[in-house]
Amino acid sequence: MTRASGCQPSIFWRLPGANISRRRSSTARSGKSFAAKLSIKVSGSESARRARLVKAPDDYELLSKLADVYISRGEFDKATPLLEHASGIRPNEYTPVKALTAIYRRTGRDGKAKSTKWLWVSAHPDSVEAYTAQIEKAQPERALALVAEGLESYPNSAVLHYDRAALLHSAHDVEGSELEFARAAKLAPDSVVIQGWMARFYLKTKNDLPRAFDHYIQAYFLNPDFYDTEYAEERVSKLARQLSGGST
Repeated sequence: MTRASGCQPSIFWRLPGANISRRRSSTARSGKSFAAKLSIKVSGSESARRARLVKAPDDYELLSKLADVYISRGEFDKATPLLEHASGIRPNEYTPVKALTAIYRRTGRDGKAKSTKWLWVSAHPDSVEAYTAQIEKAQPERALALVAEGLESYPNSAVLHYDRAALLHSAHDVEGSELEFARAAKLAPDSVVIQGWMARFYLKTKNDLPRAFDHYIQAYFLNPDFYDTEYAEERVSKLARQLSGGST
């Protein structure tokens, strides 16, 4: 099972775009009317935020929210300077850095993504992100020790509980990994990565179809595009048929 040094809720997984996809069934019923209303809403929020930003150019929350709008439309060139400015205002916050590294990767700048993350982690050696970077490269025994150390400082870190779950799963500790997965999911219910891997755990390891189905559906609703690439939609359909007593 994959360790998840990137499983924290990301700016990419809590955008208006995710909610757009979540409403696909509604769009099918209301057609162009729904799309038009949604377009007006997003456009209006952009205009209002840009106007507010002129008066408050160093408003971190405003910069982040406007960047969200641009990212949701794939306008990464407009989002990048906003995130860079936000990172400068709050250099200890990892969220804008994480979004920037994701943008750099999506636009073919892997070197820039790696250096941006490395510089931040190096400047914050005691952060959760620094721990996860070390855990990802460590051998299992050392990785578990690092997780334990990190959780002493960050007991409510979903990503560290997730990493412990993945390590325990690799060590064939089914009960321990299930407990840690559950803790991670409770701490980060909006993490598509955690929900998706929990679905795989319940399906592959526990053969618990109802729980697997619940987590697959939640992962899909959080981000259908991520779900489509990581977890085949056919699996949900198959699980639904199995749960309803239909053929597999």
